[in-house]
Amino acid sequence: RLAFTFKQLVDRIQIQMENLTQADTLRRELVANVSHDLRTPLATLQGYIETLLLKNKRLNEKDREHHLEIAIQHCQRLSNLVDELFELAKLDSREIQVQYEPFNINELAHDVVQKFNLTAEEKRISIQIDHNQHLPFANADIAMIERVIENLLDNAVRHTPEGGSIRIGFSSQNGDIAVSVSDTGCGIPEEDLPHVFDRFYHKDRTQESKTGYSGLGLAISRRILELHNKSIIVESKVGSGTIFIFFLTAYHPS
Repeated sequence: RLAFTFKQLVDRIQIQMENLTQADTLRRELVANVSHDLRTPLATLQGYIETLLLKNKRLNEKDREHHLEIAIQHCQRLSNLVDELFELAKLDSREIQVQYEPFNINELAHDVVQKFNLTAEEKRISIQIDHNQHLPFANADIAMIERVIENLLDNAVRHTPEGGSIRIGFSSQNGDIAVSVSDTGCGIPEEDLPHVFDRFYHKDRTQESKTGYSGLGLAISRRILELHNKSIIVESKVGSGTIFIFFLTAYHPS
């Protein structure tokens, strides 16, 4: 019995050591990725400000405004990245508790779409929402789910070319509500699909840095749904678009 107990203790310690090693590896990767994402806009910001200081008298009004606009864009990118890092850190800690309440997921989707109408119109992208009159209320944290839909729509708008379309759909599946966000964008290569929810994962970091995308939106969405004990999946084909589907518990009044 003593030998058996000792073996259990050794196995438990070994598992804990493996978990610590994995956590340390993830921490190192996170620090490296954060450093990269911070360094790029900081270097660009510094460069344009130094140019303004050194060549201010030689620059015309148009060039001066151009330099300031680019500096502001990178300031905004830094601000967004820091905000998302704080948000993800809170979601990973025990500071945030899920506040369950019944709400109409269809109405919430309409509210979120309003925030993207201007950007979508500029790219001539149509956003359609399917109506399901028989859909039950969702039972979840409405603020968190609003954030999930925002992230998925932002992702869809960024990767959908001009003249494309985005559709938000709803259905009931095994007592849950399935919410889908599909687009007619460029699609995701099959080898990248397992990594789309990884933090700071970029297929092409150079291209992403031009758009100001931090790579945290999908990671935040997955973490929010994990706190609800729910999942999110992705299906995609290069050249045919992408669809994200996440699930919520349906509200059944007692």
